[in-house]
Amino acid sequence: MGAFKRMGFVAAVMALVLVFSAQAWGGGLKTYGKGYRFDKNSWICVHIEGEPYERGFQHGYLVASELKEVMRTIPTLTLNRGF
Repeated sequence: MGAFKRMGFVAAVMALVLVFSAQAWGGGLKTYGKGYRFDKNSWICVHIEGEPYERGFQHGYLVASELKEVMRTIPTLTLNRGF
């Protein structure tokens, strides 16, 4: 019976470690193909792999929300500066 208690304790500790490490990474992991993205300390970290077209598509997919924001704000920034 002691072995089962130890195994339960080890399983509980491992579960807590996984929960806290997932929270430390921020918003979780987003994947597409071989590429993935995660947020850490307000930085967006993107890893992409493959042929050039695949890498470009992975990058666009993984940072799409940020690209939308850039496309929305660029006209305002450039018009206000006379460009």
